[in-house]
Amino acid sequence: VSLRGEARLVLVPLAAMTSIRPAPGAPPALGSRMAGTALALGDVLHELAADRERVLVVAGPDSVAGTLRAAGRDVLVVVPDGGPPSPVYVPVAAVTEVVVA
Repeated sequence: VSLRGEARLVLVPLAAMTSIRPAPGAPPALGSRMAGTALALGDVLHELAADRERVLVVAGPDSVAGTLRAAGRDVLVVVPDGGPPSPVYVPVAAVTEVVVA
């Protein structure tokens, strides 16, 4: 699921969602449209990695902010902001949210 707001894109794996709560006073979100894409999260992140996008990856209680260097079907490679350019490997299955800056 992708959400766009305040000049950023937020990607949330469908399996990580437990509920959706609209803002107070917002109309109900109803629809019967099929998704416009059959891409998995790893596929979308693979495309973003080609542009070396800056991301915040959340995986359970852990998170890493930095440059998305590579993304495959199973693993993301993020080079964290600051410090030495030592990559962090994040299993795609553990990802609960990705914020693209």
